[in-house]
Amino acid sequence: MFFKTNNSQVIDAFNKFNADRVALRASGEAFAQEYDAEAVILGDSTRVYFGGIKFNNNLGVNREIWRKPDRQFGTSSLRVKPTKKEFRAEFDAEVNKWEALKEKYFPNGTSVKKGDFYKTLGFDWGDLFFNSFACFEHNGFLYIDTSISKVSEHAEEILGSEYRDADASHKATEEVA
Repeated sequence: MFFKTNNSQVIDAFNKFNADRVALRASGEAFAQEYDAEAVILGDSTRVYFGGIKFNNNLGVNREIWRKPDRQFGTSSLRVKPTKKEFRAEFDAEVNKWEALKEKYFPNGTSVKKGDFYKTLGFDWGDLFFNSFACFEHNGFLYIDTSISKVSEHAEEILGSEYRDADASHKATEEVA
């Protein structure tokens, strides 16, 4: 089902979520640069979050204090403790650096929750368990593609052709910008 709304609360919540998501990505990239790495930003139905760092040069990483990259996302994380006692000072320094940089680059936390935005449309993340949801803002309207029926109370149902036309126009506008 396709919907659209120009409700200011919904659009403001969507724009706030997007701005917070972009700021989180920028903070993650700045954080990762401190380690000559890439930020890994992940998301699920409830949030978008900083998943860790992926080193650009894994050969130069001390595996006595850093774990091997995980198979799914390639992120490396600090060990709980160094593998050998002689690396304790280096490990402690790295933990302190990590925490200090986290405070510097993520003063508002390492995740952005989607719940406030979902509430403006009358549902929560649990409704996504067996349903799909996608949306975008274009020309003052939020266009929604979802199988969640509760949205119909907060937005008007539209034809798929109107949704696709708005989506094509939105993508063309993004490419120009």
